[in-house]
Order: sequence, then structure tokens, then C-alpha cells
Amino acid sequence: MKRSIAAWLGAMAASGVLAAPADTVVDVARATVRLPAGEWVSLSRSQVDAVKVNDQRSIAAEVLTLALVEGGRLHALVTITATAGGAGGIVQWSSDCKPTDAGLWAIRPSGGNPEDMECAYASAPFPAEEMFSDETAWGQAVHARGLHAPDEMVMASAEVGSRMGALMLVEVLADVDFAGAPGPLSAPAADTLPSTVDDRHAAFALQLAQRVRDCVYSLRGRMDFPPITFISAAPPEVRIARLDP
Repeated sequence: MKRSIAAWLGAMAASGVLAAPADTVVDVARATVRLPAGEWVSLSRSQVDAVKVNDQRSIAAEVLTLALVEGGRLHALVTITATAGGAGGIVQWSSDCKPTDAGLWAIRPSGGNPEDMECAYASAPFPAEEMFSDETAWGQAVHARGLHAPDEMVMASAEVGSRMGALMLVEVLADVDFAGAPGPLSAPAADTLPSTVDDRHAAFALQLAQRVRDCVYSLRGRMDFPPITFISAAPPEVRIARLDP
């Protein structure tokens, strides 16, 4: 994957487990994000160096990780990384959005500034056991809460870096029955989608990328998160329709 699970875990400094009410609005650097409805638990908040301007200077970003839970089960993790502002000059981003393994879909969404860095990602299901072991910050926080984590998860994420150095990265790790967003995908997105990646998860990543882009360029830095829903929670007639190919 573009960012390894180990790298995500390494960037996390557990700061306790704090309950967050449904429909919570959270501040991460300059971004103000309204989370989807549900019961949210804050797992960690930390600072990282996110934007490398030159050999002597980098720009710090704030990282917030939250868990969506229900009935003692963890359904999704959301990590939001954002900088407080730009780099004070032009940043030359890589324009490539390339998958790093066969189970990852990556694409540059259309409509953005060609000088910006903008990527959407979605993954095939992957084992989640190591992410929630007693050796990881996430695992310790989840176990302290008495939560049961999924055995497998999928990832959908979006990252936007403006040419002036503002950065926002939003990553969603969800249970494999994550409903994603309505499709179908159009070309070229559909043409590059691996058979192991659900097109609804790719559609969610593209929807997420649009909202992250709008947030980066918003004067107030506001973002409404796309809904995070699950097929198993839908009424039977809806669930059957969505599970049919």
C-alpha cells in the first residue's frame, strides 16, 4: 500500500481513549471536519513532519485518529492529517498516483489543479490482526476500551497537497462489509480497478478526494465527511440488492 500499516502505527502516539459523541465536529490543524453519524472514540492525536520543503525545513502536521464503534465492535478507523497552512513558497509535488502492490487501486482524480498533488486510493481486503495486537498503539487503545476489532479490513483514502504547501490526508480503514459509495465508476477509474478492489470503495475514495480538495481550498477549512455505512446494517431488501453483482 502507499503508506504501510507499520508507518501509520509508527506515527501514532497513544494519548488515551476519549469518547466522542455522534455527529462530532473535530478540529485538526486548520481543518474542521464533521464526522458521519455514529459513536466515535478518539484514539490518538500527535504531530508529525508532513511537508518537506528543503533539506533544512519541513512543515508540521497534526494527526488525529478516531474509531467508529457500535455494540463493542470497532467498525472503522479514520485518520486525518492536516497542516496549519502552506509552506511559504511553491512546493513541487509528485504528480504520480501509482499503486504499490496488486491489492491497491490508485488514481489522480480529475478536476484538480495540475500543479497540486491529489490522489485517491482503495484497497482489497487485508488481515488486520497485527494492527490491533498488544504491541501497537491502536491495539492497546482498542483493547483498553474492550472493543472487538475486525479480522479483515479495507482501506479508502484521499490526499491533497496544494502547490503552496497545504496538505490534507484522510484515511479510512473499515470492516470488509463497508458499503462505500454508489457507483458505477466511469473510465478511466473503472479501467484501472483491480478485480480484488470493490468499486464502491473506489467510488467512496473519489468522493472523499473531492471533499478533501474543497477543504484544502476552503477559507474556513471545513469538510463534511461522506457517510460511512455497512451492508450488514442495511434492511434485508437493501442488503440483498447491494450484495448481488
